[in-house]
Amino acid sequence: MEKPTVAVLGTGIMGGAMAGRLLDHGFDVTVWNRDRTKAEAVSDRGAAVGADPADALRSADLVLTMLSDGPVTGAVMAEALPSLPPGGLWLQMATVGIDATARLAEIAGGHGVAFVDAPVLGTRQPAEQGKLTVLASGPSELRPRCAPVFDVVGSRTFWLGEVGAGSRMKLVVNTWIASLLAGLAESVALAERVQVDPATFLDVIEGTAAGTPYARVKGQMMIDRTYPPAFPLRWLGKDVDLAVETATREGVALRVTPAVGELIAAAAEQHGADDMSAIIEALRMDGP
Repeated sequence: MEKPTVAVLGTGIMGGAMAGRLLDHGFDVTVWNRDRTKAEAVSDRGAAVGADPADALRSADLVLTMLSDGPVTGAVMAEALPSLPPGGLWLQMATVGIDATARLAEIAGGHGVAFVDAPVLGTRQPAEQGKLTVLASGPSELRPRCAPVFDVVGSRTFWLGEVGAGSRMKLVVNTWIASLLAGLAESVALAERVQVDPATFLDVIEGTAAGTPYARVKGQMMIDRTYPPAFPLRWLGKDVDLAVETATREGVALRVTPAVGELIAAAAEQHGADDMSAIIEALRMDGP
């Protein structure tokens, strides 16, 4: 099967890695990013750089969006979609929440463009390795057209139902991840205060039901106090806010997630661009 020509809008940590994967697998890729230097970083690997979003879409079979949030994505695509050739497909792969996904689907429909809601699970390294998990939702007849892209950027794809089902699942998973990260941060911070070697704590839980590779990687970053961004803390804050907003609307009385949001907000004042493991710095503010 001939590979589709792909426009990637949003070439930050995740979008840039996904565009790189597509280039490595022989796709023709055009990229655009508000910060042109991030787009040009992908051009060094063979991508064309669009002068603007509309320009990026002009010769594309499908467009993949990995922009910062729903409002930004909506504004960019409302302007750019008229340039997508007839029969084009929009893969919306950023985490924008349930309400924004519905609005984006309406924008697509208004331009006669097929739309698939497909947020991903994973951070920088899985994106670079093509090991993301794709949470796809949309018309079943679009699956064959999505597969060449999904199979390159991800190692697993779950088709979950009609448009919006992928974003609902992502909301649930992110709630779990944020809670897991905050619990890990509290355990490391407590260990430091009660003269327990936090590295030994990680050794103790490793290989048990309580230990995960995730705990080892993020826990070590917390111990080392170095936070090269695999997934920036400020974006985790955005995702947590989406979960809290949705839960409030749906009448679910969350307790842990709002508290995690408060930790993120405190740490993000100085560490918003750092990896999400920097959440622990909110617990160190009053201590050594």
